[in-house]
This record gives sequence, structure tokens and C-alpha cells, in this order.
Amino acid sequence: MRIIIYTGKGGVGKTSVAAASGVKLSQAGVKTLVISTDLAHSLADSFDISLNHEPTPVIENLWAEEINPQSELEERWDRIYNYMVQIFKVMGIKEVFAEELNLLPGIEELFSLLEIYRHYQKGEFDVLILDCPPTASTLRLLSLFDVVGWYMERFFKIERRSTKVLRKFTDTLFNIPLPEDDVYETISEIYERMAVTKEILANPKLTSIRLVMNPEQMVINESQRAYTYLNLYGFNVDSVIVNKVLPDNLSGDFYSSWIKRQKENLEMIREIFTPLEIFTLPLLSDELKGLKNLEMISKKLYDERDPLDCFNDVKPMELEKEGDNYHFKVYVPFLEKKKFELYQKGIVLIITVGSYKRKLVLPQILSNKEVKKARYKNQYLHLYF
Repeated sequence: MRIIIYTGKGGVGKTSVAAASGVKLSQAGVKTLVISTDLAHSLADSFDISLNHEPTPVIENLWAEEINPQSELEERWDRIYNYMVQIFKVMGIKEVFAEELNLLPGIEELFSLLEIYRHYQKGEFDVLILDCPPTASTLRLLSLFDVVGWYMERFFKIERRSTKVLRKFTDTLFNIPLPEDDVYETISEIYERMAVTKEILANPKLTSIRLVMNPEQMVINESQRAYTYLNLYGFNVDSVIVNKVLPDNLSGDFYSSWIKRQKENLEMIREIFTPLEIFTLPLLSDELKGLKNLEMISKKLYDERDPLDCFNDVKPMELEKEGDNYHFKVYVPFLEKKKFELYQKGIVLIITVGSYKRKLVLPQILSNKEVKKARYKNQYLHLYF
């Protein structure tokens, strides 16, 4: 099975690209499931059909699904759901509001991960395509492994032992009910499934993340930040899809100015995202929805390339702590033996080689640190902070 994740800034066309990719693969005979993990679902609008939290047939070899965290919590994890409702009721919150409060921050990301696990284990599809929420939420989703792992290791086992003791005199000391063993077992089960899912998503042979963007400066900046952090989390970004590119045949000063600016930004995208593949999609005169339009754009999306291919398997960035210092390693094949200059401003590092300039977004932890030493070896620039 292959897993392809589309993410990017809100409004860049992630859902349309994910849906069009699904159409292209299904027409090649690949059993494809497109999953929307964004609470503000628009996948149903793209396909122009009704969807729910189970795979719904769209066309031959293509299914689609919109994850509903509330339904997932009630149906699959009812022990946790009922326990949380109990707690809110004890706090004086009416039951109807207690049920609503079960949609805690991060719950949608959690169930997105568990849905990947479920479909991977069942093996009914050849490829899963994830239409993810905007980049900040996607980063939260993919960093959830480390956050949950930290709490499970440091809190879960100790808390479970303490609860067994405290439960003996809960009635006299506490109003809030303590969780029963079945709640802990369910939490443990979720954690184990998340651990397997992380292995799946961090395997570049199985999973590719593709950044969708428009050729606009603000969008490029956000995409670059996402690119840095996705790599540092250990996930493989294998390509960039630039959507809404204006055609050259538009006339008039207004369009000429936009076309010129977009060409400059496209060049900037090529410089920033080396060595990734760059795919482009034109701005359409019609809204991209319905199978007819999706089929049209699907033919342009990857041209003659196979979307199932992994377009990049180079790990472009790594960060390690060495005592009190940091070692940041970044893939920059264009340097070779040429003389280069470094300039740092906050989290932005600028590498200049002759007239060629490349901007890198550094991890936030390096924003107040200066480069002490730099060397170039085997196509990687090694920076020591």
C-alpha cells in the first residue's frame, strides 16, 4: 500500500489536488481511497456527492471518506467517550454540552492517524490519499506521536498505579470519577496503534507528503516552514505542486504584472525546494468541482508521471544536539567546491554562491544562536551552532 498526504496553506487547492489524484489513479486501475481529515470538509463538494465517515463509492476503483471525530469517538472508543462525559457532568455541565466538549483540541488529528492505521491493517485499498487540513494542523497531526509518547512513558504507568490506590477511597475524598481499567486499556491500545502508524508514515517507501501551494510570497514562506519541520520530524516530502499558475497568453498591464510576479516566485520555489520535483497546475476559468473537471485536471497534474512513484528519497535536513551545541545538516547539492557565504537573520539562513541565493528556514530552537562553524561535505552543508 502507498500513502500520499497533501497539505499546504488554506485555500491553495489541496482538496482539489487530492481528489484529482484519486481520479487519475482510479482510472489507471488502482483501488484508491481519498480521506478528508479536515473538520472543514470540502471533499464532498469536490466530488459533488454526499460523504460520511465510511468509504463511499465515487467511481470505479475510487472511494472517498470524511472523518468525523465525534462519530469515531462514540462508535469505536465508547469507553473513553463515556468516561469524559461523566467527568464533565460531575463538573456541573449539562449532558448535551458535555457531549459537545468531547471534541477536545487535537482529537481530530488523533482519529486521522487511527483511520490510517485501520485502513492499512485491512488492506482493502492500494493507495490512501489524505486531504489534510492547513499546514499548522498537519504539523500538529504528525508531531502528535512524540507528544503522546512523552505522556505515555512519563505519566500513564505512574498514573495507573496511583489510580488503583486512590479508587479505594474515591467516594469519600473525590467527586470526580477515576477511570476504570478498561479506559486505560483503550488508551494503551490507541498508543500502540499510533506507534505502528508512525512507522508507516515515516517510511519513505510507503508514504510521501506533497506540499500544495500557490506562487505567492506568503504561501511560499509558510510552505518553506512546513518543509523544514516535516523533515525534522522525519517525514518524507517528495514533491511540490504549484496551483493556480496564470497562462502566458493573458494580455493587459494588470495580467502582465501578475504573470511577471508569478514567474519570479516560481523561480524562487525551484531554488528553495531543491531537490524536490515541482509540478504546476494552471488557474482554471471554472470552479474545480465535479468529476468532469477533476478528470480534466487529473490529466495535467502529473503529466505522464505515475503519482504512485516516490519522487525524492533524499533526507534534506537533520538536527542533532551535541552537548550544549547543535549540528544542523542540510542537503545543498549546488555548492560543490564553490565558495559560499552565509548570512543569518533570526530563523532565516541565506546561502549565497556567486549570484545564486538560497534561503533556508531554520528550526525555531536555533533562532537565537549563531553559526560557529560551517563545512561542506558529500553534498551536505554542516552547520554548527
